[in-house]
Formats: sequence, structure tokens, C-alpha cells
Amino acid sequence: MNRRTDFLSRTLVLCFAVSTVLSSCGALPGTALEIVSWSPGCDLNSSAELAEVKIIFNREPEPVCTGEAFSITADGDEPPGRVYVEGRTLIFSPYSPLAENTDYKIRVTDAAEDTNGNSLREVFNAEFRIGRHGQPPAIVSVSPADGTTTDNQQPVITLVFDTEVDFDSILSAFSISPSVKGISELSDDRTCFRFLPAEKLEWQQEYTVEISTELKSIYGYTITEEYIAEFKTGCDETPPF
Repeated sequence: MNRRTDFLSRTLVLCFAVSTVLSSCGALPGTALEIVSWSPGCDLNSSAELAEVKIIFNREPEPVCTGEAFSITADGDEPPGRVYVEGRTLIFSPYSPLAENTDYKIRVTDAAEDTNGNSLREVFNAEFRIGRHGQPPAIVSVSPADGTTTDNQQPVITLVFDTEVDFDSILSAFSISPSVKGISELSDDRTCFRFLPAEKLEWQQEYTVEISTELKSIYGYTITEEYIAEFKTGCDETPPF
């Protein structure tokens, strides 16, 4: 064997050895870390369906920096929970069930690294919702109707919605001016709100019923704009006895 052949043989052996070592490490230097899948990966009907949020990488991430690169938020708030790594998977385990009818955002920044120091190829963003999707609630009808006059001095003010509404939110959203004391109630199907005045209304008085944007459906969607209706009591100048 001449010197040239011996040199080439040694070079091939060295290259093979380096390749074997790098392969055993799981990645070549400079090869970016990547996210291959995540869960839940879709919307859920209930928080009972979700035990953990998982991010799966193409190889084992470095636990500390990858945990710090991960975040989950809802309306800017981070739900409390534990973040840890098992093999190629980063896991977020909430300390309590996530909120119903809420949109969640997941983010992993490129500060995440594998165990060889290779950074995540690009920032990862994902979203999922717990609870049903739907449309903002809308008012179908109001009684007394807007712009009408009634001779009933204790009219039941009724609002009908196109979807189920949250009772606490409508209590906050509803107002009548001038102010009137009364009882509020919501139908069993949550689509009909009634306000029963506790006393007779002033005769030939204009009243304004207002629903603010605090009103929301049971699925968490708020009404798109403020609603105002007006009615008047007393068609005649002389009130009934």
C-alpha cells in the first residue's frame, strides 16, 4: 500500500468515526430543533377532556431553557401549572381545570434548545378553545317595543335573545332610566329576560332601557354593541284610577 492509498484509508476511517459519534448524539451541529406535533391540537367541548398540554419535538429539548420558552395564556393571563420535559415532550400540567368557554394561546419562542444547544427553528404559536364556539348574542325582541306608548303602569319589560345568555352578565348589563326597583328573572332556557317593576311607573314618563356590552352568552361571547330602547307611559294626559 503506497502512502496516498494509506492516507485516503485513514481519512475515510476518521470521517466514519466522526459521523458515528455525531449520529449517536442525535443531531449534527447546527441542525435546528423542530416541533413535530402538539396536543390537544383541536378545540375541546369541556376542560374535563384536557389533562395536559403537550409539545413534541424532533429530539430531546433542554428542559430549563425550553420550559422558559413555553407559555400558555388566556386573555393575557397565564393559568398556574407545572412545566416539565419527558424525553422529546414538553408537558404543561395545570394545577386546576382550565376555564370553560375560553380561548387559549400556546407559544414556544426560539429560545428553546435541544441538549446540544441547537435553537428552535422558528417561533411556534397555536390556539385552542375549551367550550362551544358560537356567535355574539343578539336581541330578537323587546317589550314594550321601542318607540311605543303603553297605558300599563307596571309593564313587564321583556328581552328575548337568539341564544342562551349568562344571568349574572345581564344583571350587570341591564338598566332602566329613570331608575325603577324591581325583580329580574331569566327563563329556564336562558333566552328570555324579564324585569318586573315593584311599583307603578310614572304617568306620561319616557323610560329608557339599556343593555350594555357586559352582556354575554353562556359560551362567553359578548354582545357586539350597546342596545337602547325607549317607551312612554300614558296615552292620555289623565292617569287611570
